[in-house]
Amino acid sequence: MPAFITTFVDSIKGLWGRLNTLQRIAVAGGAVAVVACVIGLSLWAGRVEYKVLYSNLGPEDASSVIKALQADKITYQLADNGATILVPQEVVYDQRIKIAGEGGLVGQGIGFEIFDKVKVGQTDFVQKINYTRALQGELSRTISEFPSVESARVHLVIPHRSLFVEERQDPSASVVLKLNKPSTKPDQKEITAILNMMVMAVEGLDKNHVSITDNGGKVLYEPDEDTLAGISTTQMEHRLTVQRNLERRIEELLQPIFGPGRVIAKVNADMDFSQKTIRREIYDPEKTVVRSEQRSEESQQGQANLEAGAPDANFRGDGITGSVSNQNGTRETRTTNYEINKEEQQIIANV
Repeated sequence: MPAFITTFVDSIKGLWGRLNTLQRIAVAGGAVAVVACVIGLSLWAGRVEYKVLYSNLGPEDASSVIKALQADKITYQLADNGATILVPQEVVYDQRIKIAGEGGLVGQGIGFEIFDKVKVGQTDFVQKINYTRALQGELSRTISEFPSVESARVHLVIPHRSLFVEERQDPSASVVLKLNKPSTKPDQKEITAILNMMVMAVEGLDKNHVSITDNGGKVLYEPDEDTLAGISTTQMEHRLTVQRNLERRIEELLQPIFGPGRVIAKVNADMDFSQKTIRREIYDPEKTVVRSEQRSEESQQGQANLEAGAPDANFRGDGITGSVSNQNGTRETRTTNYEINKEEQQIIANV
């Protein structure tokens, strides 16, 4: 061993021997802290920084993305119960463009991409089932784009089209929504928009055959089975408003007697929204007025020479021989149109 190393070790031993117990503990602790800092800095400098590749993914899209990353042997991390995928920072944009170019992201459910690969020998029954699945998937994806909807499931019942009109059955649909805020009800405009979209997207679908609920079992829209036409959204809101007002008034009347918080009132209002239209046309023949009048007069005057023929018995002959006849005539035409008094009434009243 070289002499300078031996001298350095001896000096360290001598210094260590002159320290008391507390000093030795402080020196040892400082040495350990320095070593830990060096190790931590080396690990921090060599760590891999992950960034979000895709977020809010459905199970189908997450599976496709993970398979693509595994094929390229790229490390990844999952967050938000698998809905968010993180990859190293240096490959984020490359992988995002590559996966998007391959068409790996199809959204929630199966859409019309199911027909991109048509298998030879498929029966007509299988084609119809695939069409129904594709239509359900496309509607689910579109409904999921609404601000208050996190995801949606659509179930369609499309009966077989019969050649006979009396045997035809109308299609029906049910929609289940998973809301971003389960405790709140979505805007009524969104419910109406979803309803209109379903009616326009499915051939032959009527709004009275559509049901919309959330994943908590709360009914957001359902057709009214008590009437043929069904209750409209405005009428339903009016009914709920009347029920709430009656409940509030009952509680205000009973709380002074039983005390605050001891009265709960529930009202179920049965309201009749049916209406009838009465159209009346009343004529009064005794009250007439001249609407238009047309009058024309025509007069004729002349003489006729009757030498060449027999005289007419209606004409008086003049002259010596009675061969000249004078003819005078007057004709008057009058047309009068009368307007009969008429009164129209259109009355809209509740039944």
